[in-house]
Amino acid sequence: MKWGIRKRIKHPLTIAGSVLGVLAVLLIVFTFNGTDIGFMTGYETAFLVLAVIIFVLFGLNIGRNAALK
Repeated sequence: MKWGIRKRIKHPLTIAGSVLGVLAVLLIVFTFNGTDIGFMTGYETAFLVLAVIIFVLFGLNIGRNAALK
C-alpha cells in the first residue's frame, strides 16, 4: 500500500519526530546563547540531551518507515 504525502505528514511518528526536532533546535540555540534551561547548566549536559534526542529521532524514523511500508 502506498502512502501519500498527506498521510505521511499526519502519521503520529512523523508528528513526534517534528516536535523532537524543534526541541533539538531550541536546545542548540539556548545552549549557544548561554541560557540555562532547568536541569541543563552547561555544554556537557546539553550535548548528552541532544545525543538522546537524536537517538530517539533515529528510532522513530526507522519505526515510521517500517510502519508505512
